[in-house]
Amino acid sequence: MERTNTLGAFAFAIGCSIISAKSTAQHTYGSFYTNDALVNYVLSENRTEDAAIVMVPGLNLSTYLFVTTPDGRTGWADLFADHGYDVYMVNDPRHDFATGGFVAPYPVPAGGPPATPGAQQGWQNDIWRRWGFGNSQGNPYSNAQFPTGSFSVFAQNYPYIGSSSASFPGAIQAVIDSTGGDVWLLAHSAGAGQAITAARAMNDEVLGMILIEPAGVPDADDFPDLNGLHMFGVYGDYIVSRNQTNRKLATEAAAVLFQNAGGIGDVVSLPEDSLVFGNSHIMMQDLNSAYVFDIIELWLQQFSSTPLGNARVAAKVFLDGPYDQQAGLMAGSLNQQGLIPASEPFTALNYPHVAGGGGETVGADVLAVQGADAIVDWVLLELRDATDPGQILATRCALVQRDGDVVDTDGTSPVSFPLSEGEYHLAIKHRNHLGAMTGTSVTLSSTPDVIDLTDPMLAVHGMDARKDRNGVMALWSGDVNFDGVLKYTGNGNDRDVILQTIGGTVPTATLNGYLQGDANMDGVVKYTGTNNDRDVILRQIGGIVPTNTRSEQIP
Repeated sequence: MERTNTLGAFAFAIGCSIISAKSTAQHTYGSFYTNDALVNYVLSENRTEDAAIVMVPGLNLSTYLFVTTPDGRTGWADLFADHGYDVYMVNDPRHDFATGGFVAPYPVPAGGPPATPGAQQGWQNDIWRRWGFGNSQGNPYSNAQFPTGSFSVFAQNYPYIGSSSASFPGAIQAVIDSTGGDVWLLAHSAGAGQAITAARAMNDEVLGMILIEPAGVPDADDFPDLNGLHMFGVYGDYIVSRNQTNRKLATEAAAVLFQNAGGIGDVVSLPEDSLVFGNSHIMMQDLNSAYVFDIIELWLQQFSSTPLGNARVAAKVFLDGPYDQQAGLMAGSLNQQGLIPASEPFTALNYPHVAGGGGETVGADVLAVQGADAIVDWVLLELRDATDPGQILATRCALVQRDGDVVDTDGTSPVSFPLSEGEYHLAIKHRNHLGAMTGTSVTLSSTPDVIDLTDPMLAVHGMDARKDRNGVMALWSGDVNFDGVLKYTGNGNDRDVILQTIGGTVPTATLNGYLQGDANMDGVVKYTGTNNDRDVILRQIGGIVPTNTRSEQIP
């Protein structure tokens, strides 16, 4: 069956992951009982989304799945709250929290059902292979994403199974009703069937379903009750060995049903679509759980109350290679020769894009603009965490004009990111220049102020991060191997790249094109003679001691 992924937003780079810091937001946490079911909730400190998220765990599993991870990382509930959603997590009414099981950090409120004599924990010891942890208990797969070293913590947080006969879908419906608005149902495994029953009964309040390796996906009999609703399915690795093939095919077929019924239906397989391997059935607790969350949240952005691209960057930067100090502009030689590629160059350099970055393209009409707004080349923008600038939150490839303005691929607009308004560090990089990053966080919004990296008064991270061109700052040119270090001699030096580009044997040879070794960006790679690229590297490291180096000042 043809995959139903239609968004084109899920082709993330191999090995790319987003590591989420512990949430520091002051959300509101609490619990209540309804229909014998313990419900945990997180009310977002800065709610921006009209719809709430209602989460449903799989069979014999509790809302512990969504609250944290066995090794103590931030759970999906907090990540959704950080992104402006209120979150409600519904436990199976049979879970006996009066006897034991997961409660922290949520209190068990009074008024719940009494303890069930003889209640036992629901976990089973055959889950390692069945859920994609490893070949057998204690023998994890070499690429296992589940934190198997903390498996004992995971097992201890299984709920006790009691004797309530209350309806699980009834409890979910009661929670939906309590929100007073629209909801998204996020259901795991066998919890999908419970969520679907609730969605059929309350289709006016349910916008759609996010199904994590579901058991019991919707079929034709569930429509027209689900007409107009949306569905997103997510699958991990080892599908064949875990006997999940038929379930995955059924989920893909369900996505088609949603599409045919007026909704949007998409299914993402992490190994197939994101080239991320080793994810288990419990992907909300896997080591890359924040990365999987970002895929889900990116899909939700198309329905968001806060439009995609709410954080926008207006920036200015000069590249030293083509900068003409007398004119106060960069030369547009690459564009004039028709050498600038229609697709961004950073993916081909193995740059690990984040949160939907990568794959940007530019039209011929944008490249045809002349004058000060003519395009010089592609640049790479990174938005980094305000308190931990070593953490990259999102990337975008954009264009820089001769006057230094950085614009989106339409040639005029600020650069949009799938992040909320707020404080971020901005880093700007180029394929053969050292990048630079703001020294303090900057405020981004839908109408951003210009971040001018050409201004010597703008604080940037590190020491000597930019080159002074008579009071105008520019990015250091010459990093032709794109490794963040300017080197003239020794292993991994940039000079050899230039020589190898022209053939490696005749130093007077030249080569025209859009090439990494073109340090001055005139469209010609030269090793000797006037305007050669080799001398650029030597000048940038001081011009006297060839063993000197210069490093990019970005963490």
